[in-house]
Amino acid sequence: SYARAVLEDVVVACAAFWAVAWEPRSPELQGAQLCPVLCYWVFALARRPKRHYETFLTRALAHPALVALAPGTYAAYAFSTPLRDALGHAGWALADPGVFGFYVLLTFAGALAYEHRVDAPLRTALLRRLA
Repeated sequence: SYARAVLEDVVVACAAFWAVAWEPRSPELQGAQLCPVLCYWVFALARRPKRHYETFLTRALAHPALVALAPGTYAAYAFSTPLRDALGHAGWALADPGVFGFYVLLTFAGALAYEHRVDAPLRTALLRRLA
């Protein structure tokens, strides 16, 4: 039902907030507590029928602007740490909101450029060759 869908979104949001707010003693565990929450949420979203039981959150995540970012998300993940390290070595502090905004913008701009100029053509060529 719609109430269950909203309840699932609220529970996942509360659990994600707890997981982000919790600071583990070991840096290796940073973010690890989010894994079960995100796995459940992906499962819950996937089993919902399309256009039934939509919530504000599912409609927001389906916005074309966010959907357009999807192909570059892995590239953004792959580029984020080297870019963060490079900015740190250059003396830029990510704690500064302006620098952090530049970092996020540069990460996604680089990731989307990589996706459109490198990854997509390689994927197309590979699929053409395998067909």
